[in-house]
Amino acid sequence: MKANILKKLTDKKYRGALAAALCVGVLLLLILPESSKKDKAQTEQPLPQLSDADRYITATQQRLAEMISDIQGAGRAEVMLTCEGSEEYVYAADVSGSATAADGKQSSQSDSKLVTVGGSSDKQPVLVRVLAPRFSGALIVCDGADVPSVRERVINAVSAALDLPTSKICVETRR
Repeated sequence: MKANILKKLTDKKYRGALAAALCVGVLLLLILPESSKKDKAQTEQPLPQLSDADRYITATQQRLAEMISDIQGAGRAEVMLTCEGSEEYVYAADVSGSATAADGKQSSQSDSKLVTVGGSSDKQPVLVRVLAPRFSGALIVCDGADVPSVRERVINAVSAALDLPTSKICVETRR
C-alpha cells in the first residue's frame, strides 16, 4: 500500500491534485487561527471602567455600611445610595466686569474667559476642583431595623453623614 501511495505521489497526473490539496491545507491553517482569534475577542470583552464618581459612590456605600454595622443593635448592614447627576468639574475663569451709572440708571457688563495653560497647540483649561456627586437618597437594610430606637439612630447617623433630610432615608429590616 505504501508503494502504491509513493507511486501516485511521483506520478505527474497526481502532482496537480497534491499541490491543490497542499494549498488548501496552508490556507486553512492561515484562516483558522484568525477565526479563533475573533471568537476569543468576542468572548473576552473587557470589564467596563468605573468612573471616579462610581468609585466614590461605592466607597461611600461601603464605609457607611461599616459605620452602621458599628451602631449598637444595628447588626449587619447594606447601603444603597442614589445620586443627582455625576461629578462636576469647575475650571478657572478670568472674569472682568464694568458698571456704569448714567442719569441714575445702572448698567453692568461682565466678560468671562476660561484660564488655560500650555503652548499654543496644546492649551489645557485650569481645573480648580472636582465636585463629587450629590446624594439624593439612601436605602439601608440592617438586622436591627425592626427596633424603633435602632432605626432612629441609623436614620440620624445617615442624615448627618450625607447631609440628607430624614425623609430621604429608608431603613428596612433584613429578612
